[in-house]
Amino acid sequence: MKLASGTKTLDEVEQAITNLKLEIGQDKKNLADKVTQVKALEQQLVLLMGDARKVETDEWKYTMHVPNPAKKSWYSVVQEGGTAEQRRLNVDKLKKTLPELIKVETKEKVDTDSIKQRLADGELVITDSGKLVTVNGEIVPGIIGELKPASVSAKAKEK
Repeated sequence: MKLASGTKTLDEVEQAITNLKLEIGQDKKNLADKVTQVKALEQQLVLLMGDARKVETDEWKYTMHVPNPAKKSWYSVVQEGGTAEQRRLNVDKLKKTLPELIKVETKEKVDTDSIKQRLADGELVITDSGKLVTVNGEIVPGIIGELKPASVSAKAKEK
């Protein structure tokens, strides 16, 4: 059945949608692969720099950025849980155990800046699995974190 004169059939439109969705899926996979490649190359840069803080080549200036665990800017903290309901339950659990880590705005939410500062101050610790633990050994519910890895920045030299 045609929709109107000069338009495609329902089946043709559905096939076009399906094809585009398949392309999007492949594009997402390709993007994820490229992100993985970039991360591997960034790690290779760090390894090639060794202990050097700055290296200059004929074309580039490289600077090593070493993690400083005493600064909150070097931490990455995210809430666990995919759904809004899971995140809400995590906030409720956290409110019972460590209420000072809850930021109250128009609605309650986790104060990631406070968590990062406590990590930097040594009041919270990241386990090997990424879970956060207080100095008393109490697990911080619903929050995972990591210390950002060393990185290298490169600037082109002016000729």
